[in-house]
Order: sequence, then structure tokens, then C-alpha cells
Amino acid sequence: MRLRRKMGGLVLASVGCLGVLAAGCGSSSGNVAASGGKAPLKIGVLTEQTGQFSWFGTDTERAAKLWATTVNKKGGINGQKVQLVTYNTQSSPADAAQGYKSLSSQGVAAVVGLGLLGDMQAVAPLTANGPVVYSNCGIYDPQGEKNVFAGQIFIPELDGYVLNWLKQNHITKVGLITTNDATGQATSAALTKLAPKDHLQLVGQEFFDPTSTDVTPQLSKLEAAHAHAILALVVGQPLGVVLQGIHELGITAPVITSEGNLTPAFLQSLSQQAPKDLLFAASQDMSYGDLPSGTPGKSQISAFDTLYQKTYSATPGLGASSTWDELNILGQAIKSAHSTKASAIDSAIENIHHYVGLQGVYDFSQTDHRGLGLSSAVMLQYKNGKLVYSSKP
Repeated sequence: MRLRRKMGGLVLASVGCLGVLAAGCGSSSGNVAASGGKAPLKIGVLTEQTGQFSWFGTDTERAAKLWATTVNKKGGINGQKVQLVTYNTQSSPADAAQGYKSLSSQGVAAVVGLGLLGDMQAVAPLTANGPVVYSNCGIYDPQGEKNVFAGQIFIPELDGYVLNWLKQNHITKVGLITTNDATGQATSAALTKLAPKDHLQLVGQEFFDPTSTDVTPQLSKLEAAHAHAILALVVGQPLGVVLQGIHELGITAPVITSEGNLTPAFLQSLSQQAPKDLLFAASQDMSYGDLPSGTPGKSQISAFDTLYQKTYSATPGLGASSTWDELNILGQAIKSAHSTKASAIDSAIENIHHYVGLQGVYDFSQTDHRGLGLSSAVMLQYKNGKLVYSSKP
């Protein structure tokens, strides 16, 4: 009877897990044995394993697994081995919110991932009592929010960097094409405000549904408006649609797109449609070979790149490097706080200064929950299947 009850419990647990998986949940990564009798330190990975942003989510999850393995080989954090608990948002805000609740109920100390603005907007209102969220959404602004941090250079600041670069290269008329979702609206608002400051003329703004398969009508309007450069500020498959339209129309103006597309495998899938001048404003880790010797973080980028390629036989993209930094910062905060309480982790991160990561030097405060500015920003060009530094289009 005892054996039968145990088997029955296993069956019920398995059925319950399958039911949750069908709703979008993931699983624990590895059966981590407790270190010195301590329970494992659970970290949630809430990311886009399926849907339009899945290629970014894959990068995020790979980096998280690599980080956990590396940390556990060194004994874990404060004597606790790290255990990852993953959940698939399916690139959906509703699933992201449900995933955060699920991870919270499983006792995770913090959550990383959440690369989409809509997903972060759905999760942020749930974080008042923790766990801490460290998102890799570049366009989400966490300032003034407790228990919420965001990685990458803030995209509106990068947009300003792009506009200044255009001005320096004597490009004064630009056209914007973006999606009609929350991300696109935020992008449009930022550029409308920034362009006049750099004495640039935004000659047209065109929007399209993220599921559209043809945007040649919108691109034709930008071409007719004599845009000297096109800001294709979209992420994922919509970029492929835009580039296909540019190719079909024979548009030769430089195209500048979001750093969110900087995953090598994804860029390779677009190589047939890529224009001659496809440019990105990004952080230093995306093409570190040309960084001056002694640049803070260069040696760390090289070591991470080698480790990632050795493990996955692939080049790390933006999702991987940002996740690596975020988890290292979280790990340092948990270690120094000697606590997994959200308030303690929040305070510990706010007191991290001059932290040298892959994407630059981080300097947090109570009013700065990103910690990363434009000092590590670079302009890159996708050329002959590789990312190289660009000074001119």
C-alpha cells in the first residue's frame, strides 16, 4: 500500500505538470542537489521560447543555463546551488503575467527574461512584493519602480544616439517604419520628441500590424517623401517583412534597425534581403574585436564568447550577453545582501557601482534601475554576414 500511494502521488504530480505546461509553463533546469544541507537558490527564467520573439528567448535561456552551471561549479551563492525554473511566455503578455505568478508561487528569488515591452507592462504591476524582476527589455523604463530592473542601454537614449550619428553624417531627412503595437507607439513618441533637437526632419512615420506580410505601400510613402535614411525600428520577423519590401522596391537608402535584432542566427536568416547599408546602434559586446585594448569589459566579453561558442556551437547574441550581465548582478546582490527577500535584493542592486559587465560599466542608484548609459554605445553595420564597426553609411 505504501508503494502504491507513492506511485499514485507521482502520477498526479506528472499530470499536474503536464497541465501547467499546456498553459505555457516551463520546468526546473537540472535536479540541483542542496549544498551543505541548504535548499537550492531558485531563479526564474521567464522568456519567449515560442512566438515571434522565440529566437531572442533561446539566447536568454542558453545564457541562463550557462551562468547557473558556471556558478554551481564554484559552489553556488552563499552556499546554495542555483536552480533555474523556466516558463514560456509564448511572446504573450497574458502568459507572461501568468508565468510570473507561477514562478513566484514556486519560491524563486528573482526573475530574468521578459524581452518584450508588452510582457513587461503586464508583469510590472505584480512586483510590489517580489520577486525582483530583471528584464532584458531595452525599451521598458523601470525608474521609480521597486523590485524592477532592466538591462541593455535604454532604447530612447539609443535612438538619440542614432539621430546624432545621422546628423554627423549629414543625413537630415529620415523616415520611420514601425509596428502599431505598444513598442511602436513608444518608439514614435520618442523620435518625434528627439528629432528636432538634432535638427533632423522626420519626413514620414508609417505603421503596420506585426503580423503583416507586405509593407511596400508604407515604404513607398517614405521613398516618395525623399527619406535619406529609413529607421526600421522593429524586432523579429517584422524586420524580415520590412527588408523584403525594401529589396522589392529597390530602395538604396541606409536602413537602421533595433539592437533587439542582434542575434547572429536571426541576422543570417535575413541575409538574402539585407540591404547594403544595414546599421544598428548597440552596446559594445556585439562586436568587441575592434574595441581598443584596455576597454572595460573587453576581456570578459572575449571569455564569455569563447565559453558560449564552446557550449552551444553558436555565437551569442544580445539576449545572451544581457542575460549574463543581469544574472551576475543579481548574484552579486544576493551574495552581498545574504538574503533572498525582494527588498534586500532591490537595495543591494541599487548599491552596486562601477560594475564591469559585457555590455558596459553599470552604476545603479535608487533613481537608476538600469545602471547603463551611452558610454558603451557603438554603431555597427551588417556586412558580408558579419557585424563590423561603422563610422559612415
